[in-house]
Amino acid sequence: MFDGRLIGPLLLLLGSVFLVFPEAFLPWLTLQEGALVGFASIALGLAAALTGWRHDLADASFHLHTAMRHMAGGSGGAGPARRMRIRIRCAR
Repeated sequence: MFDGRLIGPLLLLLGSVFLVFPEAFLPWLTLQEGALVGFASIALGLAAALTGWRHDLADASFHLHTAMRHMAGGSGGAGPARRMRIRIRCAR
């Protein structure tokens, strides 16, 4: 199964290796073609990583929003008996 969180950084690494050493891995390509392969690999790596991490970031922001709502609610997360005790205390 395609997982951009793993494949994306690997493609980024492969693209940077092609840019630094263009003739080392594919000797039949010219320097310009090796650089093009490197840039294409970097672009594909960025796209794969961003699509893979988008779900993680959306999940983290959802959990952060839920935690902030829970903290801002005060005693809103308490049960009905606890809320009644708080109301009685505040009324005294």
